Amino acid sequence: MRYSFVDEAKIFVQSGNGGHGSGSFRRERCVEFGGPDGGNGGDGGDIILVADGNINTLVAYRYHKHFRAKGGESGRGRCMFGAKGADITMRVPVGTEIFDSESGELMATLTYHGETNVLIKGGQGGIGNVFFKSSVNQAPRKAMPGFEGCAKWVVFKMKLLANVGLLGKPNAGKSSFLRSTTNSKAKVANYQFTTLSPNLGVIEVDKNKCDGFVVADLPGLIEGASQGRGLGMDFLRHVEKCEMLLHMIDISGKTEEQIFEDYAMIHHELNEYDELLREKDEVIALNKIDICYDKDFLNTIKTRFEKEKNKKVFLISTASKEGLKDLIFYLDSMIKRKKLEKEEQIEKKPYRPKSRYEK
Repeated sequence: MRYSFVDEAKIFVQSGNGGHGSGSFRRERCVEFGGPDGGNGGDGGDIILVADGNINTLVAYRYHKHFRAKGGESGRGRCMFGAKGADITMRVPVGTEIFDSESGELMATLTYHGETNVLIKGGQGGIGNVFFKSSVNQAPRKAMPGFEGCAKWVVFKMKLLANVGLLGKPNAGKSSFLRSTTNSKAKVANYQFTTLSPNLGVIEVDKNKCDGFVVADLPGLIEGASQGRGLGMDFLRHVEKCEMLLHMIDISGKTEEQIFEDYAMIHHELNEYDELLREKDEVIALNKIDICYDKDFLNTIKTRFEKEKNKKVFLISTASKEGLKDLIFYLDSMIKRKKLEKEEQIEKKPYRPKSRYEK
C-alpha cells in the first residue's frame, strides 16, 4: 500500500453562527390575550476532530483547506426553536497536534483511536421574546441576536508518522526493505539520498485478520545532520514521529570497527538533535548478509551488539529475504505490547453531556 506523504497542513475552520431569537406575538382569532411567543434561535454547528487509526497521513487536507459549519436557524412564532446547525467532523491520524496559526498555541492533541475533540464550538442561539415576559413586562419586544461563530487558521501536525521508522546511513537498504515487505514502490538506486521524503508502507502480518503495521522509509542520515548537513533537520524531525526504530546497518565489505562506528555516528546525531530520541525502542538489523560468507564474523558482530548495546539484533538480507520473517513477527509483537500498555494507561470516564452554559 502506498501513500502520498503529508505530515503538516494549514486549514481554515469556521464554526456556525447562532440563529436569531424571534420577537413574535400570538395573533389568533379565538385567543383573547395573545402575548409573546417567539422561540430561541438554534446553536451554530461545531468543528469536531476525531482520531482515526486507519489514517496515516494528512493527505486529505492537501487541497481541501476550508471547512465551514452550518449556522443555526432563527427562532419562530408559537415558541418554535430554531434547529442547530450541522456539525463538521474532520478525521485525522492518531497523534495529530493542532496549533493556532497566529499565536502558535497548542489547541488539542489526539492520542488514541476514536478520541473526539470539539475544536471550535458554534455560536450560541439568540433568546426569543417569550423568555423576557414577566408580570411587569407582559409584551416584551426584545429578542436577542445569535452569537457569531469563530473563524481561524489552524495547523495540523502529525506527532506520530508510523509504527516503525527505518533508521540508518544512505544505501543501508531501507528502501529495499520496504519494497521487500510491502507493496510500496520506493525508489532504489546505487547512490546516496535516493529517498528525499518519507515513504510509507503497510506490512501485513495476517491478511485474514487485516493485521499489520505501518513502516516509514526515512531519508538517510550522515555525519553533521544535527547541524543541517544532508537533509539535516528534515530527517530528524521525522524520526520523532515514529513509535519505534529499526536501525539498519550495511555490513558488506566493512570491518567490525567500521560497523560500530556507523552505529555510533547515527546515535551521536540523534542525541545532538534531541536526547529524548534515545528512549525510543530500537531493533538492529544487520543487512546484506547474502554477500558476506563468513558466518563466524556475522555471529561475532551480533553477539557484541547484544552485549554492549543491549538491543535485539537480526541478520537479514533484503535481496534474498533471508531473516525478514522473524524480524517482522518480532516488530509486530513489540507494537502490540506497546498498544496494550497505552490502553491500560487511558482512564475511561463515563459520558456526561455538557450543559450549553457550561464552559
